[in-house]
Amino acid sequence: MGEAMRRFAALQSHLEEGVSLVAATRAADLPIPTAQRWLSRYRLEGLDGLKC
Repeated sequence: MGEAMRRFAALQSHLEEGVSLVAATRAADLPIPTAQRWLSRYRLEGLDGLKC
């Protein structure tokens, strides 16, 4: 799985199922600031924003 898809998978429940970002980050064992940064990049650039 590519880096962008791994990052998207961590955000997917928040984006597609309405799970809170806090709950999604806990499930993915991810710091909230990192998830917020990835979410912002995803909203601006789509999957391309999750590559870096």
